[in-house]
Amino acid sequence: MAAEALKGRRTVKQLHWGGGTPTYLDIPQIRRLHGTIARLFSIDPAAEVALEVDPRVTTRGQIETLRELGFNRISMGVQDFDPGVQVEIHRNQTEFEARQLCAWSREAGFDGINIDLVYGLPGQKPEGWARTIESILDVRPDRLAIYSYAHLPEKLRNQRRIDATALPTGPEKYELFAMARRMLVGGGYRAIGMDHFALPTDELSAALDERRLHRNFMGYTVVPASEMLGIGTSAIGEIGGSYAQNEKKLSTYEEAIEAGRFATHSGCVLTRDDVIRRWVIRQIMCNFYLDTAMLERKLGVQYRDYFATEDQALHEFEEQGFVARDNGNLQVLPLGQIFIRNVAMLFDAYIKRPAGFKLFSRTV
Repeated sequence: MAAEALKGRRTVKQLHWGGGTPTYLDIPQIRRLHGTIARLFSIDPAAEVALEVDPRVTTRGQIETLRELGFNRISMGVQDFDPGVQVEIHRNQTEFEARQLCAWSREAGFDGINIDLVYGLPGQKPEGWARTIESILDVRPDRLAIYSYAHLPEKLRNQRRIDATALPTGPEKYELFAMARRMLVGGGYRAIGMDHFALPTDELSAALDERRLHRNFMGYTVVPASEMLGIGTSAIGEIGGSYAQNEKKLSTYEEAIEAGRFATHSGCVLTRDDVIRRWVIRQIMCNFYLDTAMLERKLGVQYRDYFATEDQALHEFEEQGFVARDNGNLQVLPLGQIFIRNVAMLFDAYIKRPAGFKLFSRTV
């Protein structure tokens, strides 16, 4: 249905199989799914073809099959190696499983390996967290993503079993991230955007140096694809000047597809202001730099006029050493890079800020 609707626009520059984990599919199912995509769409030979896997269920045979099919990047969730933390989050995953999966992926010839960690989990303490980071430095994946845990039991049923009183908050939570950042940068990684780290040899590092880093719903990337097609339950697409999210419930999704209609649940059409602000926020969050002349060339907007209110609010960030002016452009300094969300949030028209509201505590 999607291929037909797109008619001639079927060249794929980036293909990503998201989580849960696609390796719950067996090898024949993996081949069937990939074969269908390859039949209906033209996958660019230089495309980034990636997927998320769970070390607990992924086999060596699956890894070899995926590489044979053209997958070149792999991402695995670890969260934290600390056994006590894993008990708290009801996740039984050994360090050996993650190391083994990394070894299989390297032997199969994957170009890039990414590991996801999470800070702010229940029972997480600096000592155990430091041991996890030390282990990660030893494994040495090409990239790391370190996400902040968001406790939303009213929306995420699986979080209702988590003891909220055991969650680190405020300064305790920030120190976990700061510790990881210090150790990773000290261990040879570069900070990329707001939550990623990469080896200097990784293409994300080169893109950051050249200010051509991008971000989409899958995270940081060097692929500047203008549209993104979301397939599957809860997938989000960015296409035709709009955002659209599919049904989250599998049975409802299947009912729509079997009836011959797209399973879109919600979405919005972007206004011109949305497009302008999205570009500015992406530049700040990706490249730590806003080129105002490029803004005018690309979108016909003069920064000083369009963002006069936001520019005035930036003076406080300048005084605190978060940002600096660079011949009329905006440069995010190392301290501001740690709190990059705070800088970007100034340009978000949908955030309502009452008088005296402080952003810093809300973004750790």
